[in-house]
Amino acid sequence: MLTSSPVRSFTMNKTKVYLIDAYLDNDNTQSLHELRLNDTMSLIRTLGYELEEYHPFRLNKIENATYLNKGALDIVKDEIDVIGDDNLKVVLTFDASASQIKNLTNYLGREVIDRVELIVSIFSMHAKSKEAKIQVELAKISYRLSSLVQSDLDYEQDTSSGRGYTATRGVGEKQIALDRRLLAQKRDNLLRQLRQIKSNREARRRKRIDSIYPIVSLVGYTNAGKSSLMNALLKLSKKEKKNVTVENKLFTTLDTSTRLIEIKGFPSFILIDTVGIVESLPIELVKAFRSTYEEALNSHLLINVLDISSHFYEEQKISAEKMIKELHIEHLPLIHCYNKIDQFYGNFPLDSGENDIFISTFNEEDIFALLRLISANITKDYPFVSLLLPYHIPYYKFERFAEVKKAIMRENGIYIEAKLNPALVHVFKSYLLSLDGHDIN
Repeated sequence: MLTSSPVRSFTMNKTKVYLIDAYLDNDNTQSLHELRLNDTMSLIRTLGYELEEYHPFRLNKIENATYLNKGALDIVKDEIDVIGDDNLKVVLTFDASASQIKNLTNYLGREVIDRVELIVSIFSMHAKSKEAKIQVELAKISYRLSSLVQSDLDYEQDTSSGRGYTATRGVGEKQIALDRRLLAQKRDNLLRQLRQIKSNREARRRKRIDSIYPIVSLVGYTNAGKSSLMNALLKLSKKEKKNVTVENKLFTTLDTSTRLIEIKGFPSFILIDTVGIVESLPIELVKAFRSTYEEALNSHLLINVLDISSHFYEEQKISAEKMIKELHIEHLPLIHCYNKIDQFYGNFPLDSGENDIFISTFNEEDIFALLRLISANITKDYPFVSLLLPYHIPYYKFERFAEVKKAIMRENGIYIEAKLNPALVHVFKSYLLSLDGHDIN
């Protein structure tokens, strides 16, 4: 086992954290491991905790009881004793079982928490709507139930191997069964409430689907700038001025935000800002918030917002694409939007494609460039039309549903060449001169 020197920082009046980062010596996913470490440190900061000490361990194997071997445990325990803070929390970057966390807690004499608990704590802190609060509570219960199942298995192993006593076995089994039953009842009650909310959400979603406006969804890593991008588009929009919350923290918003984007010179569209993700987002949270992520299912276009200033933007891109596949929406057109170029000092990816764009949400020219790319994608299969629009019909009523290629003022109207939303062709039928190259007689 190899270790490196601990990194220590001294702070006052905040919950202090001792961070254990353990990984296997033969780990072939070093970049993803580094991303997970970076995510964990960001989670710690988001909760307002202070990193007191960080210690990495490269392991030859994982110990069944405690994950770490005794040598590593003794190093951690000695360093915790030196710190001497009874309220110190021990945070793990890796996924440990319920029994391993329990054993670590007993051995180290401090509360031990993993990434799942960190993320659930942040979700609890940021949940504002009734739906988000129910989803967070569901995630907590699912996590607790999975821990009880593991505890039950560990208990059976202990008693069957002779380490437990028959008398206490019955009491322990009864308590575990009771806890599981009570949690299952709470879960079922929350699921009923969530189904009702989901029914209302479906009704709103059907209205959007029936709308003639195309739907564009922002997806991607948490804190990559999705909400900032939505606000930048809202700043240029004619009607929608209600900004969404933006903070330099993880999972600031847990509810999807929906806005109508109407900008002169571009076809209007509905923009949806979805909940952000992190690498290996715990399955309990994915399941609990699935209905929220499913807002992207009926999109016409996805925009994967990436933080190019992060050293891990390539890994973040992979994580987002994995989530897109899990939702079975990988067939949808996808723009890779590399955000925060104002904080980036390297070379842009050489393999960028026609649907890749590099922007800063603070640069209006970049936002207009993105709008042109959005327009090209959502109108790609629109029919090409030419028409003479009479002056008594407001030009904006046409422009908001089309990508205008040419507009010329004439004596009896505006001559227009454009790609028009097919749902609106019949509305402007009387003024059409040609449709997809064919003259209208």
